[in-house]
Amino acid sequence: MKKPDSPPGAEGRGPCLHSDLTLLEVAEADLLRELCADRAVGALIVAKLSDCIAVAAPGSGKDLIARLRRAGHTPKIIAAK
Repeated sequence: MKKPDSPPGAEGRGPCLHSDLTLLEVAEADLLRELCADRAVGALIVAKLSDCIAVAAPGSGKDLIARLRRAGHTPKIIAAK
């Protein structure tokens, strides 16, 4: 599996804080691999944090939910407070 490339200038930096970040978490690694390979859903996944957690493209949260539902999935949505 190819690791995502680091953004330009990110080498050597520590942790970075993001706001309004959409994460996709699945119970099994096989499901995340399947979603990444799906043309509609995979197009919105920009990075994998682990075998079961991925990062969606900025601002694509609602679109990701809609695409998951169209693909027959029932996502559980947890909003940050």
